[in-house]
Amino acid sequence: MNDLLTFSSQGDDTLNKIFTGKPYLLNIEGSINICMTLCGQEIDGCTEVHFANMKNIGKALVLNINSSKNYQCNIKLAFDSASDSTNANGIGNYKLERVFITTPSLHKVNNTVYDGEVFVLYSSVQKSGEKLFVCMCSFLQGVDTVQQQDWRYTSFKLFNELFGDLTKIPLVNSTNPINSPPNPVDVNHFLPREGYRNFYEYTHPQNNKVNFRIFQTPLYVSKQVLTNIQTQILPGVQYTNFRQMIQSYINPSNGVFIFFSQDMTKNIDAALNGQLMTPGCPIKETPKKKKKMVLLKKKKKKRK
Repeated sequence: MNDLLTFSSQGDDTLNKIFTGKPYLLNIEGSINICMTLCGQEIDGCTEVHFANMKNIGKALVLNINSSKNYQCNIKLAFDSASDSTNANGIGNYKLERVFITTPSLHKVNNTVYDGEVFVLYSSVQKSGEKLFVCMCSFLQGVDTVQQQDWRYTSFKLFNELFGDLTKIPLVNSTNPINSPPNPVDVNHFLPREGYRNFYEYTHPQNNKVNFRIFQTPLYVSKQVLTNIQTQILPGVQYTNFRQMIQSYINPSNGVFIFFSQDMTKNIDAALNGQLMTPGCPIKETPKKKKKMVLLKKKKKKRK
């Protein structure tokens, strides 16, 4: 049954590097570290990215960028100690590589599996020629409708345009073009809006080339869209088996350090004054410490 959790990259070297070691199958629970200064990122551009096609690799739907179109879509990481290609200020620059979608989610929080997950993948070329990756992940929650005044409406609309028509989604091992609308795509709509970007972060020792950043606030997606994606990437009973396997799978977490970062975009003054509460967590960060242990879930036994 473990084979159900193995992804085929189908000759895509970038995806193969992401899938190696199954670093994404992690349940975020228990004790984590709050990071105040070292874990932020800045998104540069990404408002007009042309995608050439979507490829169904089974268990995931991959959106491939149109390489013939110029685009600016990068993220900048402050204090990027993992990279040897930072600028004079220690800032690492990562360029958009791919977007891929799974249903259900591959990550869990407090053992909760979400309806889906979108992975926005960036890379930075190192001096050796190898690449480091940052994968920004958003959970997807199925809903019937979203009001236009809700900030999540833009993402809801984008997913409807991309996947609302079942015939636009390729069958397993097939590829379909992405026409407009919605091309070009504002990649920011695959992420929560600024001000809602609290996130968990980790790099798994089973694959230290990929840094995962999982946003705490899910996006809203039409239930019909989720059904369309499930029908094409995991036909028949495969979806049920796949979800059950993710629910029960325990990825070894030895050596994994998970950090939690608050979105300071609209709350920087309050954060510096120690006035912000961590959603779902029982303590408050103080400005004198960069890191503090916090419990996502109450434990029956005290930590030794």
